[in-house]
Amino acid sequence: MFGNRNLKIGERNVKWAKNTLEKFEIPIIAEDTGKNYGRTVTLDISTGDLLIRTILRGDKII
Repeated sequence: MFGNRNLKIGERNVKWAKNTLEKFEIPIIAEDTGKNYGRTVTLDISTGDLLIRTILRGDKII
């Protein structure tokens, strides 16, 4: 399933997300992308904080 490393799925997802945010005129003020580990994100709509959770790398808020 993941044998073809040339798919660059992560890079394509980042490009799509940035293009979509630009389309809706939503500025990017911080980002956490790339590397070789997954992330789970939770947006607190009352504060605008984005919690990023990673295994073995801890949590951070941007």
